[in-house]
Amino acid sequence: MAVATAKQRLPTLLEVLQGKSGAPLHYESFYEYLQLSWNEDAVEFWAEAQRHEKLCVQYITQQGQMRATPRFLQVNHLELINNAEQVYRRYLLSGDHEVLFPHDVRIQIPTQPVPSGTELLHMFEAPKNYIFTRLEADIYPAFLQDHAFL
Repeated sequence: MAVATAKQRLPTLLEVLQGKSGAPLHYESFYEYLQLSWNEDAVEFWAEAQRHEKLCVQYITQQGQMRATPRFLQVNHLELINNAEQVYRRYLLSGDHEVLFPHDVRIQIPTQPVPSGTELLHMFEAPKNYIFTRLEADIYPAFLQDHAFL
């Protein structure tokens, strides 16, 4: 019995979102598919929330290594706050790019764009996880089926 290799299997949703897959199942084609179904803001929110979390982790990590990290590479607290505000305003307040969430997710989102302390790291966790679950359960399988891979 043959074992499937990475080249024989379909990429996971995470691989597509991280740009680790090739055509025709790469990020660009998935994004185009999302645009057809008016879901591109959801994946953009997910990507921005991922970037925000990485910035927070970088900030937390460098706090223990301040002298070892060159100043121009350091993330400061103000950058984290500005980034959080931008994501919050663009995707969580009503407007052109607002992403809608069910009530149980909405109540987990801070009511102010700048929470304090470690809340900055986790402030988008619930809506980000909701988006990923929705993409993984509904939209990505439809994308694969539309591209005749299922």
